[in-house]
Amino acid sequence: MGPRSRVGTVWVVLLAVLALGACAGLPTDTTPRPGQPVLGQPRPGPQARPEAPRPDASQEEIVRGFLLANVGFVDSHDVARDYLTDDLAASWVPTDNVVVHDGDYELDSVDAGVIEVSADVRGLLDEEGQLSELPEGNRRSVEFGLTLVSGEWRIEEFPDDFGLWLSATDFELQFRTASVAYLSPVRDVFVPDVRWFPRDDGLPTALSRALLEPVPDYLDGAVVTAVTEDMELVAGAVPVDSATATAVVNLRGPGLSDDTDRARRLWAQFTRTLTQAGGVRRVDLQINGQSVMVPGVDGPVESAEDLGFTEVDPSVEYALLRVQDQLTLVDPDDYALRSVPPGTEGLPEVPDVPVRWQSLATDPDIAQLAGVSADRATLWRWRDGEEVERPEIGVGLTDPVFDRLGSLWLAGRSATGSRVWALDAGGSLDTVARRIEVEWLGEDLVIEKLRVAPDGQRVVLEIWDPTSGTHELALSGVVRDSDGRPRALKEPRPVAGVLDTVSSLAWTSTTSLVVLGQRAEDDGPTPFQVPLGSWVTSVRAEPGAVQLRAAPQQEGYEMFLVTVAGEIFTLEGAGWFSYRNGDDLVIPAG
Repeated sequence: MGPRSRVGTVWVVLLAVLALGACAGLPTDTTPRPGQPVLGQPRPGPQARPEAPRPDASQEEIVRGFLLANVGFVDSHDVARDYLTDDLAASWVPTDNVVVHDGDYELDSVDAGVIEVSADVRGLLDEEGQLSELPEGNRRSVEFGLTLVSGEWRIEEFPDDFGLWLSATDFELQFRTASVAYLSPVRDVFVPDVRWFPRDDGLPTALSRALLEPVPDYLDGAVVTAVTEDMELVAGAVPVDSATATAVVNLRGPGLSDDTDRARRLWAQFTRTLTQAGGVRRVDLQINGQSVMVPGVDGPVESAEDLGFTEVDPSVEYALLRVQDQLTLVDPDDYALRSVPPGTEGLPEVPDVPVRWQSLATDPDIAQLAGVSADRATLWRWRDGEEVERPEIGVGLTDPVFDRLGSLWLAGRSATGSRVWALDAGGSLDTVARRIEVEWLGEDLVIEKLRVAPDGQRVVLEIWDPTSGTHELALSGVVRDSDGRPRALKEPRPVAGVLDTVSSLAWTSTTSLVVLGQRAEDDGPTPFQVPLGSWVTSVRAEPGAVQLRAAPQQEGYEMFLVTVAGEIFTLEGAGWFSYRNGDDLVIPAG
């Protein structure tokens, strides 16, 4: 029935990485110290126990032993530091930058007391917990300077930004993804920012400190947070009572106790963020040791819904199957895209659409349609039996898309450069196309694809640079005005850097995408699952695929491929199967 986004089994390998309890994402403090414990939460599962330096070890053995010891720290004793001189051991912050390598690394003696290590690199994790996946063939080298200490070789020098070198397997064992919960400024829903955090018993503290940090640049102005810059943890850590699975967030900050609405929002953010950590089922928000009082809320909170906040539900009930000029309502949760029986209660009426209008889009209620002409110079709109053509907006128009907040989006070019527009979907069909501020776009870059996230506060963009010929997938925050209308797009953050081209893309949830694209090593367009902030995974390619569609459901999503031959393929397990012919599958607000 297609892929399902489920919470998989978490391999909790508790490897006590330095300073994990005092980090926001990853630690930036250069003073080595052990992590803060989660009180009463035991360390299940296997633990990495690296070997200490062997007496009379050679320079190569010292460097290799140090890299092997990168896999973990046991009982707050950092064995890897035993391979370093005292000065270097005192200044090294392991998780400042993490290199994830493929295969084994190579060691070469390049000079007296200098060992060079080289490896193919799959990804880089920065100090904020943001992962950048790199294309195949990306190789990195680092030199280690060694000296004799009491007759034994020790590493005395490596680059200032050296952190950890981990294999992909060790990285997955030591780190995990989690979302920092921000809030939409126009409705009580969460907007997630996905980062990587070490899998240790200081995770609730790390998540709390991440939430207390400033909002990331790409979301600044697009989301709101109840956190203020002078807010901090009183004890520097977030303990968890193992008997009740309650995380106690004790804060200090001026005025918070007098603002119950901000306290409600803050409590919701901490609850949504911290309950991702194993062993945390409820959150007690305190101010200087006193539990916060919010009307209607009694005691620690198990769910942010108790505070009036919810997750966005992107699920769709119907989709539109297009065959030439005819549209048919179908069930996207049915593997064969079964037609919805006529007369079904609440069934929307849809018109025939001339084939000259392509790349159709529909709103969440399937009450209106939009499309573009074959030359992508005219926008077409339909609602309640009326239609209008809009040739004045621009050229090179992208596929139009409706968001869940009442706007119709598209990008393209005007006489003065690249543009993004939004139209009021609830206004007249000939309402003005308002220009969205995109200061970072400049005159050279072109937005070729745009899709709005289910929360309405982010968009994913495919950006083409004609000068270099490169394509980039990127995530940008949507700044809205006081009426909830989109006003600007923030400078974006790159996504799925391993993809060279993108043919089609869609949101499957608030934290994941599917993309029809191509890497350097691919023979043709390939479907990819793209969880934000994580590794891109390919799905078996199907010859002739030109479009990729995703229909979010309450649990997971269904994925479909549209081929140039007019077939709709459904993903079942690891294979594609065609049950219906069609020229397109239109997903509401998709």
